[in-house]
Amino acid sequence: TSSCSSMINLSTSRVLSTSTPPRRVHFSDKSEMIILDPVQREEEHLVLYTKEEMASFRRQLVYDVRTVLRALNSGVSDVILGNCVGIETFLSPELARRVIQVRNSHVKAVMDEQRHQRGLGFRSSERLKAVAEAGSRWSRDRAHELAVGYFELL
Repeated sequence: TSSCSSMINLSTSRVLSTSTPPRRVHFSDKSEMIILDPVQREEEHLVLYTKEEMASFRRQLVYDVRTVLRALNSGVSDVILGNCVGIETFLSPELARRVIQVRNSHVKAVMDEQRHQRGLGFRSSERLKAVAEAGSRWSRDRAHELAVGYFELL
């Protein structure tokens, strides 16, 4: 919400007040899973967000959503809202319900396929991939539409 925040004058300093700097997230073209030993209690603060940090994130989200809803009610342009990609599901209860419904359906389909394959005593990663792709079609199409719309606003 950073560009959204600046365009609608969200005051993040009023809500976020944590002593630790925000952690950066980076994405790679490759995925790799590494199994780690359980985190020791004294190391948790190095790799996990604290309850206070999670509560701060939640407060910031609620503040941002309320601010954007007020802006919507006062006639903010679509150009500005284009900078608010990522919180749109919090602005529309209908969309939020649809996202949850699609996500639950997707998880159920994948789990059902895994259960089916286990019952037959075989594993087909290709079949599982096809089920997962079909289940995520709506989300991928929606993400594409958002990206195209965002690109057109630039």
